Amino acid sequence: MSYRQIKVKAIEEFAQYNHDKSKLLNEVYEGEEFVATFDEESGEYYSNDSEGRTLYIGFTDIDGNLELDESFVLTG
Repeated sequence: MSYRQIKVKAIEEFAQYNHDKSKLLNEVYEGEEFVATFDEESGEYYSNDSEGRTLYIGFTDIDGNLELDESFVLTG
């Protein structure tokens, strides 16, 4: 079962860059909260960081179970 939106909280700070580290893709601070929206096509949840950049949160597995990225915990 998947929900259209979930609420998560970052449990660690991190930044992600492109392959040659020339562009910051997203940045997250510990304790930040996000509302992630389910993408039906990919089966993944995405949100935006504080600058509006796309942020991967997690996915639903073949059985419909939520699998969050290790940097987040579910809050609602």
